[in-house]
Amino acid sequence: MRKMFLFSLATLSLLTISANAREYKCTDKDVIIAALKADPSTQGASIQSRMEVLHGFRPWKIENIEQRGFTPKTMIGCMADTNGAYITYVIHVDKETGKAFVLPHPTQSYAKFKRVTSKKDHGAYIPVN
Repeated sequence: MRKMFLFSLATLSLLTISANAREYKCTDKDVIIAALKADPSTQGASIQSRMEVLHGFRPWKIENIEQRGFTPKTMIGCMADTNGAYITYVIHVDKETGKAFVLPHPTQSYAKFKRVTSKKDHGAYIPVN
């Protein structure tokens, strides 16, 4: 009886995570803001002023996604053109919780991703709202 209850509870929590799962896109405003926070301006420009010059969002192909412990849906590479340059950012989705974090580059492994994001201060790992 107790095992059945625990199994039901675990199944319900997994269903809740998958029901709340969101498909992240390079053009989502909250993803772009997280990308700009992950890669701050060296000249001190505000996020709002940096958003005004971004255009031409497109996917960025990342090599060896599976070897890193991710899938094409849980590690999404993005590029955005600016006036004469571009920025790259990568959406990392935690397979266990569904939470997304943005980095300016792909993480080396899922284990490192979990280790860093489990800490209170994520450093450059910016959570998506």
